[in-house]
Amino acid sequence: MADSTEGDQAQAEGPKIKLAANPTPPDEIFIDGVAGILARPGLVKMDCYRVVGIDRSDNAEVRSVTHRLVLPSAAIPEMVRLFQNMAKAGRQAADDAASADEKEQD
Repeated sequence: MADSTEGDQAQAEGPKIKLAANPTPPDEIFIDGVAGILARPGLVKMDCYRVVGIDRSDNAEVRSVTHRLVLPSAAIPEMVRLFQNMAKAGRQAADDAASADEKEQD
C-alpha cells in the first residue's frame, strides 16, 4: 500500500517511475550509522560505519568506516521523502498502539 502512495506522489512531482523486476534479491549491507557526509556539486558521499568494539580505557565506542554510499545529489530529495514517510508511518503505528492500549484499559 505504501508503494502506491509513493508512486502517486512521484507522479505528481515528476516523471512516472517504474521499478524493473530483479531475479535475485538485492545485496544487504548492515551499518550502525553514518560517520560523515561529503557533498560536491552533483554528488553526495556518505561514509557508513560499524561499531567494532569499546575502548575501556577511554570509555569510547570504536567505529570503523566500512562502506561509502555514493549517489547523485538529485537523489537526496527522494531519499529524504522516503525517510519522512517511514517516520510518519512509525509515529502512526505508535499512536495506533497507544490508542489500542487505552481502549484495553477502559
